[in-house]
Amino acid sequence: MTITPHADYPAIRARLDRLVPKAISVQKHVYRMINPHYCKTAAVLNGIGGMRADGRWNIKSRFHCTYTSCSPETALAEVLNASRRKGLPDETALPRVLVCLAVNVRKALDLTDSSVRRNARIGHQRMMDEPWWIENQAGREAWTQAIGRAAAGIGFEAIITPSAADPATGVNVIVFPENLDRTSHWALVTPVPGKK
Repeated sequence: MTITPHADYPAIRARLDRLVPKAISVQKHVYRMINPHYCKTAAVLNGIGGMRADGRWNIKSRFHCTYTSCSPETALAEVLNASRRKGLPDETALPRVLVCLAVNVRKALDLTDSSVRRNARIGHQRMMDEPWWIENQAGREAWTQAIGRAAAGIGFEAIITPSAADPATGVNVIVFPENLDRTSHWALVTPVPGKK
């Protein structure tokens, strides 16, 4: 299916471009619940998932990205939310392997920061409520996907976002592996035995 780019993409990109000087560094452990078929180290780190499936911040086949969460609980909430949104029982989301990754980047766009969102004209509630899958079914790029595409295109190494699946406290970090600076660090802390 052909996806029509979001009409506001040029304006979104221009606003995010002005925020490059406000990029922050991120150094932390993050978590991901992975389908056992894709838990080889390279597959976890290379962002191939963003090429295979649509998500809140990407359209498949456009750029590599890896979705991670700042807590194991949020990582699980994200997996269950994806199944429940499709009307599937929780067991269809399983089995999953929980892995920990170390991310250390210097150029992240922090969308949990209200001043950054204000400068980018990104409303918190709209970001959380965006029905991106409905937009995609209609053949359109969702607003949040346009934001993700702009951030990746500008060269941000990651974006930090509130979790729509765990709205009370959840935070996600979406890493763009192809944008990582040579001084950045992105590694699997807990590799799955036998899955190098």
